[in-house]
Amino acid sequence: MSEAPVQPVRFEAKPASNVEKVKPEGKKLSSKQKKTLTDVNKHKYEEFFSNDWDQAAIIRYFEIIGEAVSNINEEFKKTLPDIEWRDMNDFRNFLIHDYMDIDVKIVWKAMTVDIPALKQKIDKILS
Repeated sequence: MSEAPVQPVRFEAKPASNVEKVKPEGKKLSSKQKKTLTDVNKHKYEEFFSNDWDQAAIIRYFEIIGEAVSNINEEFKKTLPDIEWRDMNDFRNFLIHDYMDIDVKIVWKAMTVDIPALKQKIDKILS
């Protein structure tokens, strides 16, 4: 049985209009990420879990990040499949609509693991 011939990989440039359209939202997103990271770095695990105000502030940052993501052009999102666009928007929706059932451990993990990884990806896009 013979294998199908290997097709050459074609790289197409991202449409300039999409890049320009997403940069303002990307910068806003990056700004919110930096604020979140600053807040995370000033707390220890135990302090975060005992402070309702800090939890509420961080949750609000995630809501803003999710809202910013929902306003990014869908075609542009397709050019960056390694970013978990849908997960960010879904997390925002969960925080907004299921606020009585929020597991703060999930928020802590998102702050300490997901946001730093996302920040690296966003910074790469904006550079």
